[in-house]
Amino acid sequence: MVSWAIDHVLTVIILLPGSLGFCLVAIDALIASLRPGWSLPERVWWSLTFLLSLGVFALTLLEVVWVFDPEVFGPQLIEFVPWVPSAGLNWFVGVDGLSLVLIVLTTGLVPLVLVVTRRQITESQKSFLFCILMVEMGLLGAFLALDAALLFLAWQLILLPTFLMVGRWGGAERIRAARRLGVAWGLGSMLFLWALLVVTAGGTLSLYAPPGSDVVGLLEGGRDAGIVVSQVWVFLAFLISFGLTIPIFPMHAWWSEIDRETPMPLTLFLNAVGLKVGTYFLMRLVLPLCVDVIEGFQATLLVVTALGMAYALMQASIQNDFRRFVSWWTIGQLAFITLGVFSMDDRGLSGAMMTMLSHGLTCAALLLLFGALFERRETSDLSELGGLARPMPVFSSFLAITILSAIGLPPLIGFVGELMMLIGISSRHLGVASLTFFAWVLGAGAAIRFYRRVAWGPLERPENRGLIDLRLGERFVLLWVLIPMVILGVYPAPVLRRVEPTALEILRLIDERSEPNREAVVIELRDGDSSVLEPRL
Repeated sequence: MVSWAIDHVLTVIILLPGSLGFCLVAIDALIASLRPGWSLPERVWWSLTFLLSLGVFALTLLEVVWVFDPEVFGPQLIEFVPWVPSAGLNWFVGVDGLSLVLIVLTTGLVPLVLVVTRRQITESQKSFLFCILMVEMGLLGAFLALDAALLFLAWQLILLPTFLMVGRWGGAERIRAARRLGVAWGLGSMLFLWALLVVTAGGTLSLYAPPGSDVVGLLEGGRDAGIVVSQVWVFLAFLISFGLTIPIFPMHAWWSEIDRETPMPLTLFLNAVGLKVGTYFLMRLVLPLCVDVIEGFQATLLVVTALGMAYALMQASIQNDFRRFVSWWTIGQLAFITLGVFSMDDRGLSGAMMTMLSHGLTCAALLLLFGALFERRETSDLSELGGLARPMPVFSSFLAITILSAIGLPPLIGFVGELMMLIGISSRHLGVASLTFFAWVLGAGAAIRFYRRVAWGPLERPENRGLIDLRLGERFVLLWVLIPMVILGVYPAPVLRRVEPTALEILRLIDERSEPNREAVVIELRDGDSSVLEPRL
């Protein structure tokens, strides 16, 4: 059993969270049938869920990150099992540098989400934990899927539990927020499904060639995404779908309103990980499938995205609410990542992958700090705060480190990815890079202004004078994300070595599609695998 689990580690990682959720529900139902009115206590649910989340994270580090070969191009640890052969559906999963970063971020943050859940969700905690497990399974499935149908199903698995959590455990306007979330993500799902049906019409659903098969993968072989309809319409469908999911300008307005009504554990999970599904799909699917359209409208896409980034960070600078500041700053950072994706440069793509990780850690730290502060003051209004560096010096120090990482100050993790994206954009579009740099400076000013309002200044409010600083448990939870922020800022090579081959592989797929007749040569990898083709320059 253990050897099977190691040989199928990606399948185990994906299915473990959902399996535990259904097992706990089944045990509760069995106990209730034998002894009406009885069930597993909530603390048992939480303890088992927390232990499993730590186990999944440890399994990811030991059996995926440790064995991952940074010198191999393309997916690794591939698992392929025919699922519904008559419909062409397969269980086809694998990991490369891009998905590796995101599954480590996902599995590493789930324990923190559960800690926040234990402290802040007091009603129907079992149902909330079940929904969190389903969202985790959906995210891991989406990041590891190498089959278009499996990828779509995994994304849908994220949507329903998220909708239920917002509508059940959200704020005063939770019903309205859940409705807007359902409309935005529902429309995005329909457009995504239509685009997938178009690009897979009459062909394989596998993104890469399955093991032992001579079938050409969807992303390989110069396959044209515009066979059925114009590639422009396919690109627009993908762009609107992921623009609503990310969210990016001008399809962003719904998120800042919904985020305030979302329960804190879900807000942490979505801001740090969930919203990156859109940027992941842009990099994984849209760049190779719609390269002709992107190359034709690249300058326009970059300018609009840079303006959206500047607008979001400007909005962040005028917010008087802690959570609204984080929401608008997140929108601005996601726009920055999208710029790196559309740069179609290896440095820009590598920087975008690095920034996905840095934003996830930084955003998690900000929201954990907000949660600790909200428990003490029960307000997110910045006008009610100020001068907290005196009663809460540890809190203010941790917030300072987080803000400095958010603005991309060396030697913290935010600097590396943002600098690489700026270099990648400036290689072909210096004007857009200048606009992006202006937005970056604007974001830095917004973050510094935010920190000044929270930590510095006179201690005017009497309610703030007796605030208790972070407890030992809260410090440990925050160090879980702050230590990687510092270590990977000082020494980012372990991450960059793993994401750079994936960036080059994406560019190879783009070259094959844009120039299908270009002669290719075979790169002999160190393990003798000659399955990776590289265009000859």
